[in-house]
Amino acid sequence: MHNRVQDNELFELASTLLTASAGLNKFLTKSGHHHPSFSKPAPSIELTSANAPYFDARSTIIEAAEQIIRLVRGPRDTLYKFASHIPLEGTTTYAAISESVGQPGVTPALVERIIQHTASFGLFDARPDLEAWMYLSATIAYPAGASVPKAIEQYGYSMESDEAAYGVSLGRKVSQFQ
Repeated sequence: MHNRVQDNELFELASTLLTASAGLNKFLTKSGHHHPSFSKPAPSIELTSANAPYFDARSTIIEAAEQIIRLVRGPRDTLYKFASHIPLEGTTTYAAISESVGQPGVTPALVERIIQHTASFGLFDARPDLEAWMYLSATIAYPAGASVPKAIEQYGYSMESDEAAYGVSLGRKVSQFQ
């Protein structure tokens, strides 16, 4: 079930994506570089203040695209320990699972959506190491990986442990190992 807030968020992100894409294309045309294409390598543009519009637009495009993906896919953080609320034997209901998870936003409709798209819940519950890996991937590695361009933009190619994509994904200047 859609509501106006979700629809507006999607359209706002799409508008941001369109505006940033127009800015990127304008910069590339003005500077004589080719436009992004799957048939050509990405343009090689030096990281200088004169080229800031390119890197700003590129970063905005990547961030908006990632947010659209997260918005359309749904909340990934509900995967943590989610499978442990589904009995391996016997039956249950979407409402019972939702109540058992006990997190705001985990509605019976969301439970149904996740279960319909995930056929291997029994495997997650039987193998805790796989569940831990899924949690790490969904809540730490994926957001950090998506934040690499922003981290490079913010810190350059810094070797400092607290100037990396992990901290940028959290919105704080912290090391992954703190």
